Amino acid sequence: MQDFAPQIRKAWEAAGRAGAPRLVASVMYALGSDAEAAISDAIGSYYAFAGDEYAQYGISIAYTEPEQITAAITASTRSAVTN
Repeated sequence: MQDFAPQIRKAWEAAGRAGAPRLVASVMYALGSDAEAAISDAIGSYYAFAGDEYAQYGISIAYTEPEQITAAITASTRSAVTN
């Protein structure tokens, strides 16, 4: 998001839009000894409508370690992405 947010804001301004775009980010995660299975079950079925390739991509980018979540929060703070 840190690299992406400025591009969105610039495009918003270039399009002559008033105010600022509302940027929202989310992170898919599961923690614990069965985190990877939980991610696979939840995300795989949730994104099944989009096909296996997209579902597998969603599974591959989900976080299963506390450090990943902490890093995502830190990065969003740097990008001024809140709530």
